[in-house]
Amino acid sequence: MVSTLDAHTGVLSDFDVQGNHLVTCGQSLRQGPGGVTHPDRNLMIFDLRILRAISPIPVMVLPYQLRFLPSMSSRIAVMSCIGQVQLVDTAALSAPPISLFQVQMPM
Repeated sequence: MVSTLDAHTGVLSDFDVQGNHLVTCGQSLRQGPGGVTHPDRNLMIFDLRILRAISPIPVMVLPYQLRFLPSMSSRIAVMSCIGQVQLVDTAALSAPPISLFQVQMPM
């Protein structure tokens, strides 16, 4: 092991790499009885050149999976386990409009 990055205090659900950026979603341990983990509403972004965290990105959906979009390298599709999808721009200097979709999922 050469280096470690602290992403979430619970389990890691998914990650993706684009260029020098690593983005993760997962669960974090919350205070309370039993130490229960809950989905973290923040995507953690790391710069792999310096192995440091960049400001986390808050999302509206409970992230379960994520992928960088190949056609738009600064955008990430964040998916929840119930079919909600949010597009997030990692390079936006101001607050971009919210892109939120619902995908029909078979039961």
